[in-house]
Amino acid sequence: MSKRKKGLGSARGFGNQSILPDEELLVMSLVSQLAIDIAAQRLSELDAIRTKAEWKDWLIEEAGQRLSEIDSEDELEAIFLNEAE
Repeated sequence: MSKRKKGLGSARGFGNQSILPDEELLVMSLVSQLAIDIAAQRLSELDAIRTKAEWKDWLIEEAGQRLSEIDSEDELEAIFLNEAE
């Protein structure tokens, strides 16, 4: 019998190899967080229906929804390379 590993394993099709180096992933994460924060601030100033925190939650939810609709790796790559239609 083999022992089961504790913790999270990589999902099928997602090995341990990273597409981008750790430094680039960190920069992308920071830029994304800043962009969401700035957008939420501006939206709360333009439309007081929601607070900055509510706009931030909404933006993250919408991004998650869009990402869940991606069907292929090529489509995801096009988004990263800013070539999406």
